[in-house]
Amino acid sequence: SLKERGLPSKNILYVLDGSQALRKAVRACFGSKALVQRCSVHKERNIKGYLPKGHHSEFTRRWKMLHGTVDYQEALKLHDALRKWLARINLSAAQSLDEAEGEILTVIRLETPESLRPTLRSTNCIESCYSQVRKVAKRVKNWNSGKNQVARWGAAGALEAEKKFRKIRGYGEMSLLQEKLKEYYEADA
Repeated sequence: SLKERGLPSKNILYVLDGSQALRKAVRACFGSKALVQRCSVHKERNIKGYLPKGHHSEFTRRWKMLHGTVDYQEALKLHDALRKWLARINLSAAQSLDEAEGEILTVIRLETPESLRPTLRSTNCIESCYSQVRKVAKRVKNWNSGKNQVARWGAAGALEAEKKFRKIRGYGEMSLLQEKLKEYYEADA
């Protein structure tokens, strides 16, 4: 329905959590070349869930180093080293990293300005909005009092959440991201 309402299919970076259904929907609607950035916060949590607690600090150190690098080729090397390290400790943790298919590095590959990366590597900003929608919807007692009540209460919750929105760190560099996205999609055409 987003596509029907005018969401463009090019020059978009899709930031997703680990849901395979969402990834499949993006591919089906916007093509296999759609740029996806997987939520690094969710992926970090998932991988840590497989690791013994004694390895958490080393994993966190490696994870931060991976996401702190600017050069994509260097990030690929760090990713490969992390994968090998995880495979020695817990195969399921390594498979969890593999499952992301390198989509945790998309913002690095795009040479996204460093100030924007923390926001674009995570789905936290939209999840914060959804939590506000849930708070508003929780108070609704009668969903059947008119047409499109779910959409109306969802919009009411989003308007409440909007009051707490802050500027994205690095918002002034969004034009650089737009240029990189345009270059990617044009090169792929």
